[in-house]
Amino acid sequence: MIDPDCPICHGLGWVCENHPDKVWDRDKGCECGAGMPCECQRANGLEQPDISKVIDER
Repeated sequence: MIDPDCPICHGLGWVCENHPDKVWDRDKGCECGAGMPCECQRANGLEQPDISKVIDER
């Protein structure tokens, strides 16, 4: 559940991957990186996917 009163993402639920303290929005924050879920989503108990095997660093 997205927190509509979140001071970081302003209810959007997404932040900039490079700047996780800024909302992922061109006008209100930053879009220089990919979007990632805001801490307010993780704090609400949403299960994060296991990405440990997505990138093979051989």
